[in-house]
Amino acid sequence: MVTAKDCSSVCDQAREVASRISSLTSRFERDHPYLAGHLGRTSRSIASVLAEADRRESESGRTHFYSVACGSIAECASLLESASQSSLISREEHRRCQRELDLITRRIAGRRSTRVEWVT
Repeated sequence: MVTAKDCSSVCDQAREVASRISSLTSRFERDHPYLAGHLGRTSRSIASVLAEADRRESESGRTHFYSVACGSIAECASLLESASQSSLISREEHRRCQRELDLITRRIAGRRSTRVEWVT
């Protein structure tokens, strides 16, 4: 059984990644506003979509939103790669964010078909 606390934990992790990415993009948002904005929106959407997934009653509803979150993670990873290749962020910053996104993806994969019980 997955509890609300478990769901909050992965959402918190996604918010931390979004915050880290926001700090990174603030360095190049003036010269590359489209990339910075897109990366910021994509990273913030991960936690929002996860929160919505975990409130769904049906397994198919949760699975749909977990899939959307995985798509946002893939998009975010691609944008981070672009920023890194353009030397807007360091390779180490890119690797760190990628590791965190990979961890979130693994946690989502383990929950896709698990019913969430909202206990407080």
